[in-house]
Amino acid sequence: RAVGNLRAAQLHAELVLFGIECNSPEDRRDAFISLHLVGAEAEHDLVADLAQSYARWAKRKRYDVHVIHEEKLSADRSLTGAITLEISGPAAFGIFRSEDGLHEFAFGKTASLPRRLRHVSVRVIAAPNEREQQGSAQIDTRSSAAKKWTGALGHSIKTRATASLGKSKKSLTVTSPLDPEYATDAARRLLLAEANQPARPGS
Repeated sequence: RAVGNLRAAQLHAELVLFGIECNSPEDRRDAFISLHLVGAEAEHDLVADLAQSYARWAKRKRYDVHVIHEEKLSADRSLTGAITLEISGPAAFGIFRSEDGLHEFAFGKTASLPRRLRHVSVRVIAAPNEREQQGSAQIDTRSSAAKKWTGALGHSIKTRATASLGKSKKSLTVTSPLDPEYATDAARRLLLAEANQPARPGS
């Protein structure tokens, strides 16, 4: 137990040191983490499992974690299709940016089934800073009540919020456990973060 506690303290110290030494203004920002199930089949609720892992780790380190968006893959709500988390704390983007990419999960073959691979796409986006938010007056938002259901992290999904960027075609809609005021603000900031992101190769 003592060795385990010492290792945990060491890891925490390394995290604090990373946050202090992280000189990049971008790395020191908060982070949006968007997870999407690739394909329509999975043996487990992979998006929910991975999102819970990120949320548990962040909460242990005393970071703030909010579910910004969640949607189910099917009407029976057995699988999560997508989740977007907002994680706020020292150098959150710098810490989580290495999670960006395609995560592969392997399920062992049996006598009757071959080895199966399933994938979750993870995109880590730097949250907009104060200056960028001040220049976002052209973003329009609206909200409405959504049919309530319980999300993968235990939150009651209750609000549908949309953010639209001026006269362009850029917009996004979130279904969120947040109250309307906070849900629309989160949608606005997420859209602004998306708009400021360079396009991925091949996208």
